[in-house]
Order: sequence, then C-alpha cells, then structure tokens
Amino acid sequence: MDLIYTNEKRVDQGVLSAYALDLSYGADENDFEITLAADEATLESGGFVYIEGTEYGGIVDVLKTSTNSETMTHKGRTWHGILNSKVIEPDSGADYLTVSGDANDVLSGLVNRFGIGGSGELMCGKNLVKSYYVNQVSNQYTAILFTEIEELLPNTEYTLSFIGAAGLKFYLNENIFGWNAVIATGERQSVLAKTKADISKDNGLQYTTGYGWIVAKSNAGNTVVAAFDKVQIELGAVATEYEPYREFYSSPGLFSASVAASGIDISNYRFPRYCKGYDGIRSMLAAHDAKLKIAWEDRSVCLSAVPISDYTESPVDGDIATLTVEQHQKKVNHLICLGKGDLAAREVIHLYADNLGNVGDVQYYTGLDEISDVYDNSNSDNLRSDGIKRLAELRNIDKAEISIFEMEGLTYDIGDIVGATEYRSGIKVAEAVTQKIVKIKNGVASIEYKVGG
Repeated sequence: MDLIYTNEKRVDQGVLSAYALDLSYGADENDFEITLAADEATLESGGFVYIEGTEYGGIVDVLKTSTNSETMTHKGRTWHGILNSKVIEPDSGADYLTVSGDANDVLSGLVNRFGIGGSGELMCGKNLVKSYYVNQVSNQYTAILFTEIEELLPNTEYTLSFIGAAGLKFYLNENIFGWNAVIATGERQSVLAKTKADISKDNGLQYTTGYGWIVAKSNAGNTVVAAFDKVQIELGAVATEYEPYREFYSSPGLFSASVAASGIDISNYRFPRYCKGYDGIRSMLAAHDAKLKIAWEDRSVCLSAVPISDYTESPVDGDIATLTVEQHQKKVNHLICLGKGDLAAREVIHLYADNLGNVGDVQYYTGLDEISDVYDNSNSDNLRSDGIKRLAELRNIDKAEISIFEMEGLTYDIGDIVGATEYRSGIKVAEAVTQKIVKIKNGVASIEYKVGG
C-alpha cells in the first residue's frame, strides 16, 4: 500500500518506502503513529498522509525523535480525529442544533459549519490581463492599448509591465490612473499605476466594450506606431516575471460530502448539546440505520452516508475471532421515579420490568428477585417516558466484545452489525463494529475489528 505524504497545502511530496503505520479509529483513539527510519523524509507538521481511495490517513501533529534512536515517529489525528476535534454547537439563542434533509447534504452542512469544508473557487494567477488589443497607430492622444480584466478596483495600486516598441511615447489613461508619461525602450519595463476612486465599465472614457479597459494613449510628439507584447497587470507596486493569464480552481476545503443523494432522509435530528463532531455524526447516522464512509479522493476527504450492513446471517468463524461475553442474570426490575413537587406532594411513579423485559405498572419480581433503584428528575415534564428510558439504560448492561482479525474478503465498516457465538455458553451475540485498528509494515497490512463493548 502506497502511503503518500503531502505538505500543508495538500500537494504530494512523495511516497514513503519503509514505514510502520499504526492507525485506529471509531469510538475511541482516532489517531495514528508512523515510524520511519531516521534517514527517511521528515513529514511536515500540518501536512497529511493518506492511502488513495481509503479512509486511512490524517494530519501530522507531532514529531518524536531522539539522538539515541535510529527512527523517527510522527503522530497525528485520523480524518475521524479531525472531525472529533470539532464541536457541534447550537446556533446562538437555540437550545440544540436540529438538522433535516438528505444525509449527504447534512454532512456537507456540518463540515462547512466546522470550517473545514467548501468547494474550490475559480481564481486567476498574478497576471490579471485576460487579453489585450493594440491599436497600431501613431496618432497623438489616441487610445493604443486596451486590456480585458474582470475588474479594476478603485484606489488600488497595480503594476503594468510590458515590452513596447522602442521610442513609443505614451501615457496612462488619465481617466483611470494618475497621469504618467512613458517612453518604451524595446525591452521589458514596468510602470506603477494607481486607480482613481470612481472606476466603472459603464464609463466610456475608461472602458470600451469589445476591447477592454483603455490603459494607454499615444502622447504628444509620438511618431512610432504602437506595438506591445507580454502585457501584464498585477496587484501591488512590484513587477514580477511575466506569466500568461491563467484560471484555476483553488484547493477545496479538506472535507467535502458526496454530491449524490444518499437516499437516507434525516428528519429533525437533534444533536446533544456541544457533542464532538465525529461522535455526533456517527450517532445521527446510526439512528437512521446508516454509517459514515470516508475516502481520500483528489486532494480532499470525501464523506458519504450509506446504509449499515448486517452480517449476522454470516456469523464470524471462531478461528478468526475472540468473543468475550458478560451476561447479567439479575438486573434492575423496579424503578421508582421521582418527579416534580415536594415530599408527600411529589410525583411518584413505579415502573416494573418482567422476565421478557417488558415495562409496565404491575410488579413481576418480588422478594429476593426484586432489584429496585430510584430515578430522580424534578424537571421532567413526562416522568413516565423519561423513567422508561432510564430503566432501559439500567438494564442494558450486558457486554459482548468481539475481536476479529481480517481475512481476505472480510471487510467491515464502523457501524456494521456482526454476529458470533460463544461456543461454551452457546450465547449468540450481534453487535456493531466500534473500532478498527490498522497496522501496516513493509507493505503488509493487518486489520483488527472491535465489536460491541
């Protein structure tokens, strides 16, 4: 696997040849560590590493080295860790942030909200002259140089540089710039040109449709036919080397979301107050039976939402999995809920769970089998509903952890459902993938999945 490293502008610098990568993401960690030989390239702080088309990569935050070591260690946050270093905040004056729409559109809105999204903008290079027209005459006070520039800013310093016919006498258009007489040398030369306060393409003394801005006019006493080459107008008071006009798109934000509709509709999802970005996104998608896909594509990290995959019909083979089960035989089955009011006037509700986990008002377990607890919420407007949620939390204490080592053809994403059976107890478990640990050394990858927990 080619591990590519970039500078902080995401321009590729090279491929790491001998490296050891330890990367982990999911419910915890969301970071990586790269160990390199001391004579390998030093990764730039704020630069990035990635494996094209995968979610393996991130930003370099830390360099660790020692004179006693023959290696260097670079550490950083994975893409997931970068998302988790952002916080989902409610808008000013709002209690919560609530989102709706196609899941990919919601993801796009979130990364923009984090300040790490956005599409690239159409920009031009230093030479602002798209094209120019030379009126090949020698007549005095006649416009001889027109330039097509998208916009000239008022009260702004520009530098005009050019190669003009030797001996050509001209001056800058006094209706746009301060009057400035020039004699061309036949060599490349430049002149400072500061615009006036009122600049408009609607002003016929400044701009001619089909030709452009009227930049120069033939001066008194000129006898040389106008000729110009390599005309450049750039911002500032310093002339730089000539370059032709060019347009390009600036780098997009580090993160973007797929423009294709996911088909997953998010309806009035309310994020917990001030939750971490990646945690909040995973919870939102999980509530809609979806998961987050991440891939480095064309100098940016693309996010997309897709349905989770359920692999419980194809349980994991015990040869490649370690299953640990903690099953509680006795759980809270009687919850006393205390709501608004004081003392004898306080709202009190008793909730009971039966042997099937159903919750009602009739007590099922008594005596030694009864396990009681108290839920205190004096602010609850719906004590029964809140109590049922709390009882479910108290009873959801069984644990199942599966460690799976990837084999050929076996690939899971964070959020996928995986099944396995603990052979001694016969307990069957179906849990979500919560952590993925990737290790690559000498080009060989090993992947471990953590399920449940």
